[in-house]
Amino acid sequence: MYSPEIFQHQAVRDLVWLLTTQQLCHCTAESWQIPPPDWDSLIQLDQCPKTIEAYLSGEKAQRLGHYHEQLWLFYFQQHPDLQLLANNLVIQGEQRTLGEFDILVLDHRDGLIWHLELAIKFYLGTQTGWGSPEKWSHWLGAACQDSMEHKWQRLFTQQLTLSEDKEVRRRLLEHTDKNGVNLIPDRSSALTRGCLFYPGSPTEDALPEPEAMHPNHQKGQWITLQQWLKQKKQRTNYQWRICRKPHWMAPIVAPEWLSETALAERLVNELKPSPEATETGIDVTVRKKNKKPQMGAEGILLENRSGERLFVVADNWPGYLPLPWCRLQRNNINASNTLPLGSCSQFTS
Repeated sequence: MYSPEIFQHQAVRDLVWLLTTQQLCHCTAESWQIPPPDWDSLIQLDQCPKTIEAYLSGEKAQRLGHYHEQLWLFYFQQHPDLQLLANNLVIQGEQRTLGEFDILVLDHRDGLIWHLELAIKFYLGTQTGWGSPEKWSHWLGAACQDSMEHKWQRLFTQQLTLSEDKEVRRRLLEHTDKNGVNLIPDRSSALTRGCLFYPGSPTEDALPEPEAMHPNHQKGQWITLQQWLKQKKQRTNYQWRICRKPHWMAPIVAPEWLSETALAERLVNELKPSPEATETGIDVTVRKKNKKPQMGAEGILLENRSGERLFVVADNWPGYLPLPWCRLQRNNINASNTLPLGSCSQFTS
């Protein structure tokens, strides 16, 4: 098996990362086995990448989630053992949208139609959360707009069970692919990738791995800006690169390596509180009026020459805690709604 680092084109390197890195979930939801790649074809693609460049030329490919999805779609369409039947297939009922299938693919190895749900997530663990420390609710997206609990509950209880709904199956009978193949899936599986960042502060208690994670899932650490600056003198001869979306997966082909001093200046410029926050005392760097955080407030992903990953966040992170799944379901509200951290104790189980 080849490692991503031997490939010199970034998209090919990221694709290989998706094919070879360990999944996040270690459960029955991750049941589909990815057909192994033809490494000679990938090496040729790396040397002449026009095909994959053309496939990724749209604006959507500039966003991490879409970029990750496009890489999977490219692989599914190129692999001889697979026949891509549909992607992002929305199923409409008489009065409402019933759901959406990420991928429907015919796997010629077993003759089954597989419904695949794609997920790439980078979560930061925190002691502040709903329930016991191993619960998914303790793992937040950097922008605090969702949690692992939101994603996994929706994935396991709604998305992967979509084809079990009788009305959905009836609507699927109305669809066929261009070759007349029906689209009713025989099996469903998740494809989960990403990295979990554990608290790196020595004052924090060790946070256990969340439930149902693969024991070899990709790991990193996170610290606040002030913690990073305090530890700066303890690190010698370190060089770092900044990982920018959508290239959070494989190492950058030609990274800009920064010294601790040069990196410190960039981190302070991007993560320091805004003048409005300093003058008024209002925490606007994390969230203003419950809207999307301002540029830079999500934090900055770093990687050193040893491959270690570190997420540096603003000193006031997380600031807000996404509501627990049961609360969202009970109130029938959007999963991005949040409460201040000080409000969470009354709902903690």
